[in-house]
Amino acid sequence: MKDSETHGQVPFGFEYHFELERDGVLVDEWVVHNLVPLQGLNYIATACFGDVTAIGSWYVGVFTNNYIPSETSVAADFPATMGEFSGYSEVTRPAWDRVNTDGTLSNVASRATFTVTSNARLYGGVLLSSSAKASGSGTLLSAARFPTPRDIEAGMVLRVRAEVSFIPTSVV
Repeated sequence: MKDSETHGQVPFGFEYHFELERDGVLVDEWVVHNLVPLQGLNYIATACFGDVTAIGSWYVGVFTNNYIPSETSVAADFPATMGEFSGYSEVTRPAWDRVNTDGTLSNVASRATFTVTSNARLYGGVLLSSSAKASGSGTLLSAARFPTPRDIEAGMVLRVRAEVSFIPTSVV
């Protein structure tokens, strides 16, 4: 889409930074931009003005199915349709422990960590409001598909930083 078609608006969404380590050595890293599905957009729009109760805790997940997120994706899609990856030693989905720095929400100081216990091919990541593995409840805030699938092996560690920036704009 050309800038003239967006009327100078910057697209809204999250940016994910993935790091894959083996024996403490970084073996791969990549950055992915997301899609905020309607479920996430509606939550943001209503929570911002107090129409719904704000959700204080969000969680990071990764998926194994060759799934392409769409505007109609919802949290209920995550366990089966997206193929939630649960082959990691953490009991729950890792928390997105974010800090706000002048309009940028990021977990750079406390990245979500997956200690991998089984081999898998990953296709993308999500932010959602339920911490329980295999749960389709809650709200899907963001979904991002990797440009190419990533193979992971037991013993590796996957770290995820997710951030979103709210950018001040002026009306032209």
